[in-house]
Amino acid sequence: MGYYECIYQGISGNAHAWLIVPAFTPRKAEFGSMLKKTAADGESTDKQDVKELSEETKAELREKLHNGRGDMTLQEWDDFLADLVELAIITNTERSYANGSMSGVPKTSDYVSPEDRRRFGPNPMLWMENGLTFQKKQKDDMWTGDPLKFLNKLDVYTLRNAASSGTMDIAVSEREAMRRVTQILQEILW
Repeated sequence: MGYYECIYQGISGNAHAWLIVPAFTPRKAEFGSMLKKTAADGESTDKQDVKELSEETKAELREKLHNGRGDMTLQEWDDFLADLVELAIITNTERSYANGSMSGVPKTSDYVSPEDRRRFGPNPMLWMENGLTFQKKQKDDMWTGDPLKFLNKLDVYTLRNAASSGTMDIAVSEREAMRRVTQILQEILW
């Protein structure tokens, strides 16, 4: 599939750092920029609610979602999220969680099979590379063109990884962002 790619960030102290990022360049989005262009003096450009959007804007957003047909590309999904940022409905952080680029990295040892442990031996670098390859494949397999299904799968993925690494407290903000974006999608589509 190839929706995500592993990027080696280098060595920080004794640790090697990799990121799993979308395999495209996300569009820059400034929070509330669409509102700032159309707002009269004194009008608020704080975080908005879907209920405050005009019917024309909702119709445009539904069209960008392919009316819920489930045939979007990951880049179209991210562009849609960027539009929500520019409309001040979500933040850039929520966008990063909802497009899968800020998912927590699980403990690598959870993704190393017993035969790989024997093959790689005590070399944790090889374990890490194998774990990242497996994680990238898992994330690639999550995207099917349907944003609602993707958010549900990403939520399960985040919960499982947080449970295995003992970081449930960190996953709260990720999961809350995904639930919020899911609710926004439902309000736009229905």
